[in-house]
Amino acid sequence: MRPLHAFLLTLPLAGAVLLLGARPIPEAAARRAAERWEYKCVDGWAGVTHSANQLGAEGWEMAAGAGTSDHMMWCFKRRLP
Repeated sequence: MRPLHAFLLTLPLAGAVLLLGARPIPEAAARRAAERWEYKCVDGWAGVTHSANQLGAEGWEMAAGAGTSDHMMWCFKRRLP
């Protein structure tokens, strides 16, 4: 195949890729990008179950937990209105 033919055959494909890549952001993705969160961290092992249940009742969800067997940090998040 000659280079010109190869170029002419790939041109429509390149145009389709460019057009599809220029689509607007779907509504759900735009909402996620605009979401704002607040965070709260709880220190230590003692009472973490009680704290997690209490925070869950207030709309917080556990986002992360990190630490060692001696020291632990639990982080929660909830969506801002």
